[in-house]
Amino acid sequence: MLAIGLISKNDICVTREIKMALALVEQGNDLLYRYIPRDRFQKRFGHYHPDPLIEEFTYGEGGRFSAFIWNNVNVGSRIFFHTFIGGLRYLTAMYYISDFFPAAIGRLSNELKSRYNNPHLHPESFPDLWAGEYSSHLEDELEIKRAYESGIIYKNADVLLVGDSKRSYDIRKLPIILDKEVLSRLDFKGKPIKWDIVDKNGSHFDENDCINSCLRPPRVLSRLDGDLLENIIRQRVCSVNLDNTFNTFKPIDSLNASIIQLNCSNEIEIEKYIVDRLNILDKNLQFLDEQVRLNDGSIIDILAEYNDKTPVIIEIKKGSADDSTLAQVFSYIYQYKKQHPNRHPIGKIVCSDASYRLKNACEHLGIEIHFYGDILFKNN
Repeated sequence: MLAIGLISKNDICVTREIKMALALVEQGNDLLYRYIPRDRFQKRFGHYHPDPLIEEFTYGEGGRFSAFIWNNVNVGSRIFFHTFIGGLRYLTAMYYISDFFPAAIGRLSNELKSRYNNPHLHPESFPDLWAGEYSSHLEDELEIKRAYESGIIYKNADVLLVGDSKRSYDIRKLPIILDKEVLSRLDFKGKPIKWDIVDKNGSHFDENDCINSCLRPPRVLSRLDGDLLENIIRQRVCSVNLDNTFNTFKPIDSLNASIIQLNCSNEIEIEKYIVDRLNILDKNLQFLDEQVRLNDGSIIDILAEYNDKTPVIIEIKKGSADDSTLAQVFSYIYQYKKQHPNRHPIGKIVCSDASYRLKNACEHLGIEIHFYGDILFKNN
């Protein structure tokens, strides 16, 4: 028998009516679905597992989770995939389901196999998914196909989900953090995230532990939950489309950005982190000093210089920056030039995000904004 999709007469729906009533929710539920990134999966389990295959909006599932899919998903369902990045949970994709069917049907169809590269349709290329060796049981596959065409579902056989490419989102380059602020707004059909979990030793889980514990299994979302998450994704995509016009709005690499978000609770801690790793802003920067007091009493967070000795004044912000930040930077530049008339400093801003007005102004003035916020991997 197949390692994924074992057939059992106890796991089938015997009529199309039962199928519709029990295996498929009429409207279909939205789901929040965890997955392990390919590199971490390979490191943990010793083999490559490219699923979900977000670049083509397909996902295969088998065993007890296959039954979960049949019991919850229908055309029009939205599946929000999330994963672990740098110690935090991020949304990386939304599938708007346009089709789903037993993967056996896909394995029997050359047309579907040529259209999709998902490993559930190409077991010969991914033998580790099939207990080390895939051995085709053609009769089993044909039985699943015949049953499905007759309105019968083998709910434990693996299933393939396909997202509509025009209505789905691949946001791996601009993932959205799933923190308490976002998750507390989700109802999860009356089963919200628990923020007061206590372990067997009586210790309280912190926020990230609560999130990881509660999001480990697939979670069913309400329709309003799904609308909220899709709107957040749409806003982010629109924001990034605008940001692409700004050459001076630059992401800090994903690993360091995640560490700053996770470990730095204030501007002093962010400043210390940047000082120790100044090359994450620019490899040609050399550190000079920090907390530099100027004659008017104002304080420069970090003073650095380029290889050509051009001074660089770096302003650190915890959270988003706005017009007032630019005013600060120009004030520092003005005061520094008064004290050092023969030097011509430039400014940089480090923040989680920036207002559109600030991005636009900095673009025209040539001041670079290095951001560590939710929009990661944008230029990777």
